[in-house]
Amino acid sequence: MHAAGLVHCDVKPANIVYDEENSRYRLCDFGCALEAFTVSYEEQGSDGFRAPEVACGELIGPLADIFSLGCTLDRILACDLGLNSPELKAIIASMKCGQPQKRPSAEKCAIVLQSLLLSATP
Repeated sequence: MHAAGLVHCDVKPANIVYDEENSRYRLCDFGCALEAFTVSYEEQGSDGFRAPEVACGELIGPLADIFSLGCTLDRILACDLGLNSPELKAIIASMKCGQPQKRPSAEKCAIVLQSLLLSATP
């Protein structure tokens, strides 16, 4: 999605579904999606998951989705599943950084999260 120049703008638990046929989680509901590096004066996304730059009417790039994914992971992994290792807390905190340029890329998030989740699997 980001490679295609789009930002989802509403990453949250309700917009992630499990595809049983392919054993994968998928992002759905693209109703708030925008072209990357667009300024939106509407409130895109959902309270509790909206990146600060989205809420302030600033340029919205892929890192806004990283922020929302950090909020989502915080809710799902830490709250619902009780997974709260220091390493997991650190990557989620970096994803939720108020300054977009200080957030990790999607690729870095994927590598770190996959490593953490695989090491937590018995």
